[in-house]
Amino acid sequence: MPLLYHAYVYLEFLILACTIYILAPNLSDYGFIGELSLDGRLRACRGILPMIIAAKKRKIKKLIVPFENINEAKLVHGIETIGLHDLREVIQYVEGKNIEGLAFQ
Repeated sequence: MPLLYHAYVYLEFLILACTIYILAPNLSDYGFIGELSLDGRLRACRGILPMIIAAKKRKIKKLIVPFENINEAKLVHGIETIGLHDLREVIQYVEGKNIEGLAFQ
């Protein structure tokens, strides 16, 4: 893939991280798993069970995952998993706003 594409994805992720940091005062409770597409959708990823188990061991209380991964995420008990569709929903969730059709465990 071209270097410009990777730079754009990195910049998008950096903007997301800064936005969430500003909006959510207690980010130490959150973990994030998934791929952020260029149009803002959260894409499912493979092998999330070991990631969720590692997050649980690190005392992460809430884990945001792509909506398509929520059924797999529910297999791990003792950590709250939230399935969201896109970046807009992530920002709304960490701001404490209600999201219609929210999937969580």
